[in-house]
Amino acid sequence: MAVAAVAVGSMAAPAGPVAAATNLDRSVSSAARTTGVPASADRAVGASALSAAAGTNAIFGPDDRVLSTPTTAFPASATVLLTFTGGRCTGFMISERTVATAGHCLHTGGTGGTWRTNVVAYPGHDGTTAPYGSCAATTLFAPQSWIAGSGSSSSAYDYGAVRLNCSVGRRTGWYNLGYTTQPVTGSCTTSHGYPVDRSGQWASRDYVRAETASLLYVQHDATAGQDGSPIFYTPDPD
Repeated sequence: MAVAAVAVGSMAAPAGPVAAATNLDRSVSSAARTTGVPASADRAVGASALSAAAGTNAIFGPDDRVLSTPTTAFPASATVLLTFTGGRCTGFMISERTVATAGHCLHTGGTGGTWRTNVVAYPGHDGTTAPYGSCAATTLFAPQSWIAGSGSSSSAYDYGAVRLNCSVGRRTGWYNLGYTTQPVTGSCTTSHGYPVDRSGQWASRDYVRAETASLLYVQHDATAGQDGSPIFYTPDPD
């Protein structure tokens, strides 16, 4: 699959020692395939998707989102507030210095679209403080089909990744992208994200309501800002 990338400027890594951390082994059910190739350009930044298609932000019935606390505990620690000029999204660590997110958070999409600028990642931000500091994007990745596409046909490519200027994932841990050939309808899932209508990181639970070869359908409560949030498998609480 063709992938476009753009290199951006850098900023100081988070203050404090970078202690070694284990690659926390959590299975993540996802149809996303985030890949990229190095490239350079004097342009910039953006954040979020876990399914292969752009989702819809909505509250389904009563809003059952709960505040994630403490955000220094996994997986909240590996969930990322992504800011960029004119907006914000959510992302999630998938390696020590890579964040997965939605394509439209990095590039506005289509042949007339532009790369986001001044993208900065704040893993585990609690609404007031950033326990792991901040890391700037050095490279943005998005599928060529998203950048050059148009209409609903491009929505299947609305995903991307951000390469950071620091190895903060050593401290936060990161999500493992997963793949299964077994049916997952009915499986319990959790999502973490940063809604603009609330301060801090919020989580919700739902189950996989339907599936296709490339999509999983869930109804997690979400509002603007939660684009690019991870959706991951969790054991049935019952």
